[in-house]
Amino acid sequence: MELKYNTKKVSHLNLIVRNPFDTLLSATNYLRISLKKDGLTKSFQKSINLIYPEIKVINNQTFPDFFILDNLRDQGHLDNALDNFTKGGNFSPLFDSMSSSWKNFYESYLPIKTPKLLIKFEDLVSGEKDNWELVSRKIADFISSDPKILENSFLEQRKNVLREKQLGSIF
Repeated sequence: MELKYNTKKVSHLNLIVRNPFDTLLSATNYLRISLKKDGLTKSFQKSINLIYPEIKVINNQTFPDFFILDNLRDQGHLDNALDNFTKGGNFSPLFDSMSSSWKNFYESYLPIKTPKLLIKFEDLVSGEKDNWELVSRKIADFISSDPKILENSFLEQRKNVLREKQLGSIF
């Protein structure tokens, strides 16, 4: 795979990687929100058929209310979806049209000669201050920056997320 950026202008690469199963959960949530907003598109239907083949979309208005992680888990659909997602190479047609499979994304950065730092997404969103401090130090050391600036940014972002949740945001 050929990358389309000029490595002479990129001195460091911070790559945030995520557990592929968490990407499935995010994709499921995104489908639910998008279905409610935009209705059922062909791309959405392909993704649902591939990952949740036992679920049939009957009504665009009521389906998103059913299609939440707790319901899917309680009815056993989430276990099946994880199995289907794995068998399909961690692939969803909806997201492949926007980016690529998780594996292709991750592997596309490995051969790059530019110095890179891999950070696990889970460490950024754990909500634990100790993790922010650790990640901040790793990134700061890598790019020769002040770790306190990064730590404060993570803390501020966490406050924003908690405030949005209190206001009832679905994010």
